[in-house]
Amino acid sequence: MKYVVFVPHAFDVRQEHPAILFLHGLGQSGDAGKVQAERGLGQVIREQERKSPFIAIFSQSQQRSWPADSADGRRAVQILEVVQREYNVDARRIYLTGYSMGGDDLSAVNQTRAMLRAIADAGGRPIHHEFPGVGHNCWDLTCANADLYEWLLTQRQPR
Repeated sequence: MKYVVFVPHAFDVRQEHPAILFLHGLGQSGDAGKVQAERGLGQVIREQERKSPFIAIFSQSQQRSWPADSADGRRAVQILEVVQREYNVDARRIYLTGYSMGGDDLSAVNQTRAMLRAIADAGGRPIHHEFPGVGHNCWDLTCANADLYEWLLTQRQPR
C-alpha cells in the first residue's frame, strides 16, 4: 500500500497529535503513491508546512471509488490504522476530509443549508462558506482557508 504521511515539524512522540485522512479527487487516482498529496490539503501543507499541527494521511484510490465498503475505502482505513499505531495520534481528533470524488456528492445549496441548521439545532457548531461564481474547484479556496483548520482543532470526540 503506497501512501504519503506528513508529520508536523513540532512532532513529539510523547504528545498526542491530531490527524487528517484526506481523500483526493478523481484526477489523483492510480498507484504511483505520491500524486494524491499534490493538490488540496497536500498543497496547503507544502506551502505552510512549519505551521501545520496535523499528521496528514494521503491514501490513493486505485479503483476511483471512496465508499467505505469499497477496496479503496477499506485501504484508506487500514492506512489510518497503521499511522495510528506508528505515531501518537489523538484518537479523539481524527478528521476526514476530501474534495471532488473524495467529498460528498454535489447537492443543491438549500440541502447544505438545511443540514447546517440541523447540526446547529442538535448543538453542533458548523462553519460554512459559500463562494459565489466558483464552480467545482471550490476546494482551492476551501483548503487554503486557515479558519477551517483552526475550527477542526476545536472539534473532539467526547470521552
